[in-house]
Amino acid sequence: MLEKTSVERLKKISQKIDAIFKNCEGGISKALKDEDTLQGAIMMKFVNIDELIKGIQKSNDLEALSIFDKDEIGAFNKTRNIASHEYEEIDFELIQMAIEKSLPHLKSKIDNAIKSYYKKSKKR
Repeated sequence: MLEKTSVERLKKISQKIDAIFKNCEGGISKALKDEDTLQGAIMMKFVNIDELIKGIQKSNDLEALSIFDKDEIGAFNKTRNIASHEYEEIDFELIQMAIEKSLPHLKSKIDNAIKSYYKKSKKR
């Protein structure tokens, strides 16, 4: 069963993904071109997600880690490093693809794991 601290981190990741979707309500491409506000907000949420995943890794909660593909963890880490240290090298087309294709699937996996956790904890 998931650890309670991992569930809290997973909830925060889900909330960050929702916030990215909200930032992109007017269109992902448009949001990513908004250098004054939305682009930075979206990238910061990717950084936050990476930090939350690192917290799960440090806790060594294998069940929580199994929610993420190895490639997903690597992509968040790489995006975080580029956003933090080499911002001008961000490939916003890849970020757009991640928002369109990867984040909805990841959010679904996370939300299902959280629901399952609460169903199991009610049975105890």
